[in-house]
Amino acid sequence: MSNTGTSMVRLGAFVHLIDELEMKGLVGEWPASMNVALCVSRESCTPVVFHSGEAEEVLDRVSERLGLPVGAFAATHRVEGIPYRSLLFSEEQELHRLTLESPGLVEQARDHAINFAFAQEEGLDPGLVTRPAERSTEPRSWTLAPSAEDRPPAPQPAAEPGRSFPEGYRLLREEDHGALLLDVSIACSEDWVSLSCGPEEEQAIHAVEADSVALRKDFGGLFLPHDAYADLGDDDIAFRLLLPCEAFPDCMLDRIGAAGRSGVATVTRDGIFVSFGEAVSAPKPVIRRWRLPVAQRAAALVATSFVFSALLGAALQAGLDGRPAEVVSALDGAVAQHVAD
Repeated sequence: MSNTGTSMVRLGAFVHLIDELEMKGLVGEWPASMNVALCVSRESCTPVVFHSGEAEEVLDRVSERLGLPVGAFAATHRVEGIPYRSLLFSEEQELHRLTLESPGLVEQARDHAINFAFAQEEGLDPGLVTRPAERSTEPRSWTLAPSAEDRPPAPQPAAEPGRSFPEGYRLLREEDHGALLLDVSIACSEDWVSLSCGPEEEQAIHAVEADSVALRKDFGGLFLPHDAYADLGDDDIAFRLLLPCEAFPDCMLDRIGAAGRSGVATVTRDGIFVSFGEAVSAPKPVIRRWRLPVAQRAAALVATSFVFSALLGAALQAGLDGRPAEVVSALDGAVAQHVAD
C-alpha cells in the first residue's frame, strides 16, 4: 500500500504512458520494446505493460482497468478524443517512484515480451496469449487522500457573539479573496452535460466522474469538488467540464434543454459551485427594409413633387372657377398620390 498524498488527486482518472527509453532510464534491465501505461484513479494505480506493437489497443486495456469508457478518462499525452492533462514535474517524479515500487513489474514485462514474440512466431493473436497472464495480476491500490470520516474538520472563524447565520452562509475568510465568479455556458448532449468557460479554441477539456457531481437539494445547481477536475490555472481561464448525464435527474436535463442555459460558476479552494441562469434563446432575425438606391430615390422624389404640384394647381383653378367639390376631390387625390409615393 503506497500513499501519493493530495497532489495527484486534482487530476481525476487518467493514464500516464512511460515508453521504453524512459523505463530503461528508471530500470536498467528493462526489456526491449516494452512500455508501461499507468492507470491512475483517485483510489488506485495499475501498471499495464504492453509491447510497442500493441500501441493501438492500449487505450482499450486502460479502459478495462479503470472501468471507464474511452473518453471518460484523461491522458498525459495528447490523443485525439481523449481529454488532456498536464503533469507538474513533481507529479511525474511521483509516478516514476510509484512505478519503481511496483513489485514484479520487470518480470511481468519480460514474460509479456516472451509471450508476444511467441504469438508472432506462431501466427497467433498476441492479445489471446498475453492477456490471460495480465488479468491474473492484481492491481495495486493506495489511498490518495484521507476519507471524509478521517479528515479533520476545517477550522471555522468564530462568529460574533449572539449572531447566527442560515445554513450555507458564513463570515468572510482570508482564502475567499482568491475565489472567482465566472460566466459559464451549460449544454446537454446525449451522454454529457458540458460546463464551458472562455473561448472555445482555448478550452481545456476535463472529464468528471459521475460520483463527483453533487446536486443541490432543490436541483437548482451543482457542486464539483476540487479533486474532480484538473487545475484550471490562474489566468485566462478557459475550460470545458464534461459531466455524465447519468449523474443528473431528468428534471435537470430537461431544464438545461437542447439549447442550453447560461450559468455562474464560483471557483473556490473547495471546488466549483454552479447555479443555473437563463435559457439560451435563438437570435432574433434581422428584418431589413428594402429601399431604392440613392439615385432612383432622388428621381422618384422629383417626379412625385411634379405630380403633386400639378394636381394642386388644378385644384386651385377649379376653386377659382367655382367648383368646390372638384377642389376637394383634387386635393384628396394629390395627398393620396403623395403618400403612396
